[in-house]
Amino acid sequence: MKKLILICGILTVCFSCSNSSTNSDVNDTTVYEEIKIIDYSADTSKKTLCDRIKEDVAAKRHTVIMFTATWCGPCKAFKKTLRDKLMQKTFANTTLIMVDIDDDNAGEGIGLQNGVTAVPTFLKVNEKCDVLKKITSAAWEEDDAESIAPVMKEFIEK
Repeated sequence: MKKLILICGILTVCFSCSNSSTNSDVNDTTVYEEIKIIDYSADTSKKTLCDRIKEDVAAKRHTVIMFTATWCGPCKAFKKTLRDKLMQKTFANTTLIMVDIDDDNAGEGIGLQNGVTAVPTFLKVNEKCDVLKKITSAAWEEDDAESIAPVMKEFIEK
């Protein structure tokens, strides 16, 4: 009986730990290695999106805006890949600003202004907040780090 209780206790702890790690999402500002991730929809600093971009470009960081949604499967898969070492290397010295399309005020209309019709959509922007490039998750075949990293590396660096 004691063994059964001990085994049940161990299994409960194991399943609790695995669920908490898979259910955790990106916080307001998260840093994985050299990736700085900002959840702009949850940002309470009152900075405009353009102000955020200018700060990061001034700090010599690449800046990418990701339009996402809580219900979007490919968005969730992409966020999980950010923990992968390959993705951390790909996004080194990059700020990823996540904007939830369902939050009316979050993107200040930048999604609509730039024809964002699918999620996830990524915009690379310069210090003037001009969009240099646009890409969607249709650019890679599978929602895993091995498929996403080479596409995003080219998107970020060129």
